[in-house]
Amino acid sequence: MSSEAYDIEVCQGATFAHTLTLADVDPTTKIETPVNLAGYTARMQVRRKLGDATAIITLTTENGRIVISPSTGVISLTISATDTAALPIGQAVYDLEIVKGAVVTRLLAGRCIVSGEVTRDSTSSTTGTPAYDNGDTYANRSAATSAMIAPTKTTITLQGYSAPGDGGGARYNRVSTQPAHLLCLQSADGAWWEMVRTPQIDARVAGIFPARADASGSYSTITGTADCATGLNNLIDYLRAQDPFGYDGAVIWFCEGVWNFRSPVTPHRATVFRAAGNRNTSWSYRQVDATLMPTFMRFRAPDLPNGIKGGDACILENIQFGCQEIIAGSSPVFVVDPNVDVVCRSCSFGHAKADLMWDVQGRLELIDCTAGWGAFYSVNSSAVAFYIHNTNARLRVRNFINVTGSGTANPGTLFKVTAAQEVQIANLTGGQIATMVEIAPTSGETVFDVAITTPIITVTTSDAIRLNAAGTIRRVSITEPFISTAGNNNVSDTTSCGILATGAGTIAHLEINGGSVITSRGHGIRVDRARYFRSSASVYDSKSGSGHYIGTQVVSFDIHAKSGSNWYGGNARYGVEIASNTTTTALAITGDLRGNTLGSILDGAQTSAIRRINAIRDDSAALTVGSGATLVDLAQPTRFPGYAFSGVPAAASNSGCTIRITDRNHKLATSDGTAWRFADGTVIA
Repeated sequence: MSSEAYDIEVCQGATFAHTLTLADVDPTTKIETPVNLAGYTARMQVRRKLGDATAIITLTTENGRIVISPSTGVISLTISATDTAALPIGQAVYDLEIVKGAVVTRLLAGRCIVSGEVTRDSTSSTTGTPAYDNGDTYANRSAATSAMIAPTKTTITLQGYSAPGDGGGARYNRVSTQPAHLLCLQSADGAWWEMVRTPQIDARVAGIFPARADASGSYSTITGTADCATGLNNLIDYLRAQDPFGYDGAVIWFCEGVWNFRSPVTPHRATVFRAAGNRNTSWSYRQVDATLMPTFMRFRAPDLPNGIKGGDACILENIQFGCQEIIAGSSPVFVVDPNVDVVCRSCSFGHAKADLMWDVQGRLELIDCTAGWGAFYSVNSSAVAFYIHNTNARLRVRNFINVTGSGTANPGTLFKVTAAQEVQIANLTGGQIATMVEIAPTSGETVFDVAITTPIITVTTSDAIRLNAAGTIRRVSITEPFISTAGNNNVSDTTSCGILATGAGTIAHLEINGGSVITSRGHGIRVDRARYFRSSASVYDSKSGSGHYIGTQVVSFDIHAKSGSNWYGGNARYGVEIASNTTTTALAITGDLRGNTLGSILDGAQTSAIRRINAIRDDSAALTVGSGATLVDLAQPTRFPGYAFSGVPAAASNSGCTIRITDRNHKLATSDGTAWRFADGTVIA
């Protein structure tokens, strides 16, 4: 037996009867023999659409709507006129199955078309018969649950949840059984009604409401729902029942005001949480009494073998988070599980004293967002705002502003990445924070690609961008930064750098393309470890750090200034400083140092190292090369400064320097600290 496609039509208010006979046909004689259905049961369900969790009617041999005649192979389907009157008008789907033991066979499948009834019984009250309400609209939920709604009604409308016009109104359809969620109601006649899903659902249909400001702008006299989490989770459960895997997506809309949360929320996949514009909508989550609130919002992976696919992200739009209350716990506020996408658009994040704002193991995208404002700041002195720590995680940030707050004077890290597949940060602006971006893979972990474009970091109290690798960082590109750590005068020159690359792991490739770095104490750009480092940034240090500092574990570097760029070190430090190599391993370092270099270049190599600096062009400052360098290869024609015999500088203040004597055939002369001497040792004359 094989299933056939077959459409059936049911007339509302009329008895439905349909029979079918199962027979085997002899291919030669064409004689039909009835199928013996002894031991079989049958079942049939009608649903408005295939993915609906609830059937609008069920027919089985157990409930008497299906009768099987085993010897004749006849199956009879019957729906009473009373039952058809309760069916919703329109097109649905069905299938019919027979069952014997563990074997299930589908016989028919197709559309079930329910046509409306024109001629029907009067619904007026009679002795012994309930007085049915034939209305279509009810003022609120209470009015609908108190009504005896006529069996012919398939759809009703609520004008509000508690009162007409309160925003909680919705349409409800009659269903045959109680739905597996709480976005439903039961009328006094015993009928169940389920809310009709629309493309955008007002959160107030779940019976939750925000606190609204009075005429003076105060929220003190007008309070909303004490804890909106229960109602919001009920609404999410409704969406999950309607669409278990989130294929269709849904929009939950929040009107202006402060929405209070005192317990956790678990969003459904592919749902959009959209608030009123201009960031006038706040989600205020807080601790209750002395008990710290656990994780406020957790984005869980769906029950799918391959996780969320493209376009299935949970989206948050135009919402301020935590702007009213303080959370002081160590639990993360938001958790993004692996294989989950979350997108935040035009949102604000603020948490005074939160140790961890976002715990991201999946993929997070922030677009036109801010962190910290007013008296509420994003993190405390040791905390992290956005923590990314999974090798398959992804962080994408575009147009993010970290607003200077009046909270903790030295808050922690804005973005910290210990393992990730990809990090893209574009147009990051902010200050009054210890570190804006820290890429710090732990031992054995890897961060693959990091791209930071046009960051503007103006009041940083530690390293503005820190690459601290115990594991592996494959590639980092920082393009057109503007970093200023002015005002930070109380740290040594090994910390509070504009950009720091350090750690015992591997930094494979680091590029800083253009831009400028201004520091007040630490090095402008310090690279302790990298296989390859390239910089074309303009760097200025006003205190005791060098402009560029190249550490002992940098294998190869290329510092190539763009036209007009500066490399400047303060307090007798250097525009470019190459650290002494304290190891016994031969280390070759090549560099291309060009541009308008205001400070000097120091190569402090010891004798155990092999150092090579190629193609130096130093336009306006002295070049100092450490005595331990085994080879300095200038690789281009070298121009010594020229002086006429009568105008040579003082030999005593230029000991060891070499000049050209222009009116002595440009012969070279070197100062011994007392006099200028030609190569043969004679004093110039």
